[in-house]
Amino acid sequence: MKTRTLFLAFFTLFTTIAFGNNWPQFRGPNSDGIADGATPPLTWSDTKNIKWKVQTPGRGHSSPLISGNYAYMTTAIEENTKKERVGNNMGFVTDSITLKALCVDIRNGKIKWQTELFNRENPQPVHTLNSFATPTPSLDDKNLYCDFGDYGTACVTLDKGEIVWKTRLPLDHEVGPGSSTLLYKNLLILLRDGRDLRYITALNKKTGEEVWKTDRPPVAGENVDFHKSFSSPIIFETDGKAQLVAPCAQWIASYNPDTGKEYWRINHGKGFSLAAQPSVANDMLYFCSGFSGNKIIAVRHDGKGDVTKTHIAWESKKFSPIIPSPVVIKDRIYWVQDSGVACAANAKTGEFIWNKKLPGKHYAAPIIANNRLYLTSYKGTTTVLELGDTFKPLATNKLSDCVIMATPAFVGNAIILRTDKHLYRIEK
Repeated sequence: MKTRTLFLAFFTLFTTIAFGNNWPQFRGPNSDGIADGATPPLTWSDTKNIKWKVQTPGRGHSSPLISGNYAYMTTAIEENTKKERVGNNMGFVTDSITLKALCVDIRNGKIKWQTELFNRENPQPVHTLNSFATPTPSLDDKNLYCDFGDYGTACVTLDKGEIVWKTRLPLDHEVGPGSSTLLYKNLLILLRDGRDLRYITALNKKTGEEVWKTDRPPVAGENVDFHKSFSSPIIFETDGKAQLVAPCAQWIASYNPDTGKEYWRINHGKGFSLAAQPSVANDMLYFCSGFSGNKIIAVRHDGKGDVTKTHIAWESKKFSPIIPSPVVIKDRIYWVQDSGVACAANAKTGEFIWNKKLPGKHYAAPIIANNRLYLTSYKGTTTVLELGDTFKPLATNKLSDCVIMATPAFVGNAIILRTDKHLYRIEK
């Protein structure tokens, strides 16, 4: 069975992707956490290998995207924000938010433009590990596509930040938005896995109008808190057929990305609040099942209808992450648990190879670059490991006085890294 991700096939105008000069969506050119061609530095600190550091307006956890000489990201300007208990969670409650897209020149760190997209009075609160600008946008050769979940969705031009269209697809997140966007042909794919509404939809990327909409598989149980999910979709091709795959509470399902018609589904148990994005390799999909019996699960991605009893290849509860996405390269799968336990396993069998506790908690997705695994912690420490069947740390790099939730972008010789307050260009 021949499988490949589809980003390059549909965005051929990004002629520099092969040279590591673009990072157009969550987890890189192919949404797989692998930075092909990038040669980032091994070591850095507050004073070493920092080309520039710029303060960013507002707060957000969306990853920076790169197109040519510019970085793009979303952010939220909050007014009178307080930390309060919201239902079963601690959350940020604010009087109002102003949601923006912004562009930074990565040659010098100067902000080129920033565009106000939405204003919301008394918005839904967000979890203390979340933000009002968490979903990572996507870009093509002309536009940036930004989604803020319940707060709104918008398209702006790359060159000037001019608004092309805006729309809103409301839902009850309970703890804020989290699912990143995905482009496919002329479609913008969005997940809406809330407590009240649960569907996947495709908008016309030129107009923002709905092209198709498909309800998610039905979930068991009356507690709507266990119905939500925050995972991000992935598109790949297998045997000449494109598949759009997105986990949600209790299920993972595959769809025809052109029409939204469901191909197959697998019940993964009672898991909910999934946040990690799946990976595809070895004719299998790898995903995490979220809270309540959290597991890493490998499934075969062929079949039709409900293939729960036939297509689960392996699953493991050992140190499974909830927020950081696993990364798969050849027949090895690497991940880091939210608590900071780094792991390696055989991707075909699930057999553990090694695990080791790293400093601090981890929420950013691991990235593979230059035969190294980069793991960035919540408090700003990036551990660099050599890929292989032995735990071999190469460097531990610390940035002081910062919080990192966003997955970094790796382009050329540089890392573009977003903290809670700043954007960095890390380069030797």
